[in-house]
Amino acid sequence: MKRLYTGPFSARLRHVWVERARKMPTEQWLWILPTRHLLQTVREMLLEGRGGLVDVPLLTFDDIAARLVKHVHRRTLFLNPYAREKLVEKLLERHADDPRLYVFQPILDQPGLARSLAHAIGEMKRSGLTEQAVASYLQRDRSDQPSARRQQALAFLFLRYQEALHLGDGNRTGVDPEELLLKACHILEGRHTLDHSLVDRLSFTDIHTLWVDHFTDFTPLQMRLLRSLVKASAEVGIYIPFPWEKGGQLPQLTAQLHETVRALEQWGLERVELSGRSQTAAREQLERDWLSGASTAPLAPPHLLERSGVTDGNEEGTACAPEGLECLPACTRKREIETVAKEIKRIVRAEGIAPSDIVIVVKDESYKPLIHDVMQRDGVPLYDHEQVGLHETAMARQLVSLLRLAVSDWERRDLICLAEGGYLRWQHRPPYGLETWVKKVGIDKGRTNWQNACKRELGRLEWLEQEAQGADWEPAERERRLKQLARQRQNVQRILAWFDELQQIEEAWASAASWSAFVKAVERMWDELDVEGCVKRVWSRHLKRGEVNGYRRDWDAYRTLCDTLQEMKEMEGLIPESSRTSRDAFVRELSALLSRKRVTVTFGHTGGVRLMDPSGVRGASFDTVFIIGLNEGSFPVHHAEDWLIRDAERVAFHGGQARLPASYAHNEMEQLFFEMAVCTARRRLILSYVSPEGNEEMLRSRFLDQLERQYATGPWLSPPRFKEAMESRLYAEEARDVTSPQEYRHWFMAKWAEGGEAFQQSLVQTDDPVYREERPALCQLVERAEIEQERYRPTYGRWDGHLLDPRIHARLRQEFSPDRTYSVSQLNDYAACPLHFFFSRVLGVEPLEETEQTLSPLDAGNVLHEVLRRLLASRLDRHMCDVPLEEWQATLRSVFQEVTATWEHEQAHALPPLWPLEKKRLSRMLEQWLQHEYKRQGRRRFKPRHVEFSFGLPRGREGVDRHSSEHPISLSLRGETLRLVGRIDRIDHDEDGHFVLYDYKLSTMRYEGCQNVEETTNFQLPLYVLAYRRWLEEQGRPGKPVGAGFYGLRAQDKYKKIGIWEEASLTDLGLGKLRSGVADDVVQVAETALERVADLLDGIRHGRFYMLPEHEPNPYYGDEALYRHQGIKR
Repeated sequence: MKRLYTGPFSARLRHVWVERARKMPTEQWLWILPTRHLLQTVREMLLEGRGGLVDVPLLTFDDIAARLVKHVHRRTLFLNPYAREKLVEKLLERHADDPRLYVFQPILDQPGLARSLAHAIGEMKRSGLTEQAVASYLQRDRSDQPSARRQQALAFLFLRYQEALHLGDGNRTGVDPEELLLKACHILEGRHTLDHSLVDRLSFTDIHTLWVDHFTDFTPLQMRLLRSLVKASAEVGIYIPFPWEKGGQLPQLTAQLHETVRALEQWGLERVELSGRSQTAAREQLERDWLSGASTAPLAPPHLLERSGVTDGNEEGTACAPEGLECLPACTRKREIETVAKEIKRIVRAEGIAPSDIVIVVKDESYKPLIHDVMQRDGVPLYDHEQVGLHETAMARQLVSLLRLAVSDWERRDLICLAEGGYLRWQHRPPYGLETWVKKVGIDKGRTNWQNACKRELGRLEWLEQEAQGADWEPAERERRLKQLARQRQNVQRILAWFDELQQIEEAWASAASWSAFVKAVERMWDELDVEGCVKRVWSRHLKRGEVNGYRRDWDAYRTLCDTLQEMKEMEGLIPESSRTSRDAFVRELSALLSRKRVTVTFGHTGGVRLMDPSGVRGASFDTVFIIGLNEGSFPVHHAEDWLIRDAERVAFHGGQARLPASYAHNEMEQLFFEMAVCTARRRLILSYVSPEGNEEMLRSRFLDQLERQYATGPWLSPPRFKEAMESRLYAEEARDVTSPQEYRHWFMAKWAEGGEAFQQSLVQTDDPVYREERPALCQLVERAEIEQERYRPTYGRWDGHLLDPRIHARLRQEFSPDRTYSVSQLNDYAACPLHFFFSRVLGVEPLEETEQTLSPLDAGNVLHEVLRRLLASRLDRHMCDVPLEEWQATLRSVFQEVTATWEHEQAHALPPLWPLEKKRLSRMLEQWLQHEYKRQGRRRFKPRHVEFSFGLPRGREGVDRHSSEHPISLSLRGETLRLVGRIDRIDHDEDGHFVLYDYKLSTMRYEGCQNVEETTNFQLPLYVLAYRRWLEEQGRPGKPVGAGFYGLRAQDKYKKIGIWEEASLTDLGLGKLRSGVADDVVQVAETALERVADLLDGIRHGRFYMLPEHEPNPYYGDEALYRHQGIKR
């Protein structure tokens, strides 16, 4: 008896076949199934109530082919998709000069070309194309059209690919999945010619009963294999489900299936149509065919839509939607998944449905991470494991970084990755904080650069130690400083030793000169670095506490890495010749292969909710089915034409014997996938999607439109209990609808915001069990909410940076007392941002400045200031025009050479790479400035008198004016004294005692507006004016300020001077018709600024360290994590 059954997607045949199989010896029957889920389901049905039965012949076509080929062809190399790509790359390189491949020359170096070609070759083989058919096409088609040339190139590669497979690597023959099926067909078709010892070991040659269940169609190679199995079997039962009533929507698939059915009938199978039959009639038919009496198996219930009469041909829009069919529109994907999770928990709790009898069907892979996150958060167990690419694991990143050192010349990112990971056992472990040191050094790559940086750093630390030993410090301070430098030196020495170890590893890795040697070198490297032992050490404490997931993940990653290396070793014959001796190519191939491997990061629950794709769910049966992501582009996915073989061009390859599916056939498969999914629901089917009302860019799936036309409009389209899915609210309106702790907290806080303390007391009085369990977390949330409310009050409070503790105020008054000396930069820092002042000046936490390729602004300023000081100091109290310009220029060049030579000697350990270019740029800038200053100053009444005049700083220091004062200058400030220290770049005087101050700047852009003392955050000019005026009074030489400003040194800034200027002296100052910053009395303006300084000191001493809206957050301090920054424009 050989029967072919056709009908709806259903498990109605399966129970009868299972009952028959349980009565037969396992060696007498074979059951072929299309999916792993069906294999597991049928296996559980067969083994129910039986112990010890292990080898159950449930297989896929690929399993059968693999077993047959392994029995007969022992020396076979099985090619995965990646190995197939490598073989195609090898062929492209070998035949690059062949005229038939010229069409690919413009894109030959594109990485996606080999993948597209490999996919096309696999598709051609699956469709049944043979070498003879392709060779015949090449002989027949001589067209010179671009599309024809592309087909000819593909046909040429197809033939070369098949030749390479048959030749193998000299020891083994290559076999890809399609070739595996073909070889299996040859074995079964020619088994009579095989050696008797091989025939005795062959499976599937003497089976009595063959069952083939739930294939919607067969590829030509599967049909060929199936024909041999049908011929060898006495009894055959094949069930092909298909929605025949949807034939008008699936014309291509329907025509193909008719061809398949005709072929099966020609093989002697009798067709039995089950569509339209009642459950009892179908059951009786199956019992007569397969059982000697009535079946004891339970009657498989029809699926939800089958009971509704969806297939009965009713007039559109007249049938009532079956009970259990519902749509779930949501405003976002996340709300869609959250509502699904809520519904699953309701079903399990209220109806007692096992989670394993619920399935979530999703076609769009991008949904899966979100599903895992939401289900894990809401406590819904999933059977599906959560996986990531092997290349994303910390272990793989660290090991690949080690190999990449040699080919990337020690890039910064690789060094940091190696130092931070814990999966390698170093003989010289790098110190903590290596990333900080790397940023400080500022090197991007280069082994020699890193090692030289360590040596320069050691030299710098040695110089600092000598300086500290000779400094006039307190003994305790000197000892503390020396210990700090010793620790830094020890860390740098550890880094240098680690670099030497890395160099030894690199040299051992570099000694390999072939592909197999590369693999052996990597294996040896991993053994020496004890990767396996490090995995155990990393997770030893967790294992003692019974936490095994992390260890399982890393162990799985390590074993997969080892298997990947073996796979690369076996692939050596497939690698292009140009890449076999290249370490760079080896690392690239390893990285690419790792990106295709998957590692489980979260293990699923055995009895959890299933998460499946539509094709994998066919033939299954679940109480409740959720089909999510029913939007155009997600499900169905729109398939575009293949760029390599257009739909119209596929006919050329057809030749009457092959079927290359066109893009519209793939679109029909999307419809069939949907039919498969909906037919698995027994009692409840929920179809979810992102509604265009919530996101106008999203369109509903056309599958929903089909159902809506089939059934009359009703509540099933938008059930009331799902209305919250269209809202952005994070919680249910009623407490009874809350399903997770997080949602309960959202609900509680919303009600607390409305009812306050009274609402909280009502929950205590009613003894709400959920509130009792969540009370500690809820109390914390209430406290945080009260803090947020306080933050948004009109005045600044304790959560905005106002320190209110009296003890803190006392400490601040002590630290910032009138007896302390202040610099202008300290006051400016507080004015610019009180919060940053608190971090840097009170706590002493300073951001790390990374070394740059060019000269830093600070270093450039130091060089320029010293050059200008020496240049002007030689001719003070004289007009510049008293000396010829040529003499000034010669002096400038000489001084510049002296200063830069001294600076180069002192900074030899940290010279930036682009210093030679920077040196030329600074020299050119100074020469241009000298010409401008010579012309501007002329014989006006002001002449330079002091350069680098300091007060409150050590007078004996080199580079300060000889009239400088070691004592701070005291300014009266609201009944107290402000003791000020600082240094003025340049002071010009006239014969009457009038003076003007200048502060050199590389750029004056950041000082725009500083002349407005009512709003400025820079008090340098007014305070320096008052300080120098006070110093003149102490010397008995009263003076009057007529100006103070920031003097730009760059020509592109037009040597702009921004500051405070006396209107009557503008001409003498060379400022022409300047209008900004002009005042009648400079002293009055400066004293106004002094009043603001008094307010600043009062804020410091009273703990007012705010971050105002106009302040920019500093990521180093984490301002936005501590404060609610709301920037506004002034």
